[in-house]
Order: sequence, then C-alpha cells, then structure tokens
Amino acid sequence: MQKVMEQMKAQYSNSINIVFYDINTPDGRPYAAKYGIRVIPTQVFLDTDGMEYFRHEGYFPFEAVANILKMKGVE
Repeated sequence: MQKVMEQMKAQYSNSINIVFYDINTPDGRPYAAKYGIRVIPTQVFLDTDGMEYFRHEGYFPFEAVANILKMKGVE
C-alpha cells in the first residue's frame, strides 16, 4: 500500500491527511485496538469530525481509494 499512499499524498496533499501506523511496533499496537484492525493492510477513512465513514481490508488500488475520497467531496 505504500505506493498507493505515496500517490494519494502527491495528488491530495492539500485535501487529506494520511496517517500510517505500523501495528507490529509497540508505538503502533494501541492503534490496532483503537481502530479494530484485524488484517494488514487495513484502510480506515475518517471524516473531518474523526468519524469512520469507510473501511477496507486488503490491498486497495489508487482508483478505488480516490472513489472513496470522492464520497466526502475530495476532488
């Protein structure tokens, strides 16, 4: 997913904030519980209020991620 995340940052850096947590590290483990991560990779989409509006487990191609962002008006 790193290539997709890099594409997202390049195209949407002014509109979205991408956060990556490595849940296999001590610093990242609390986020696995907080966001209910069961599978790697998992993408959790939060709105501007911090509420989850979409979740996907497994690889997610750039085009599919872009479509999910469009659900919240990101162009």
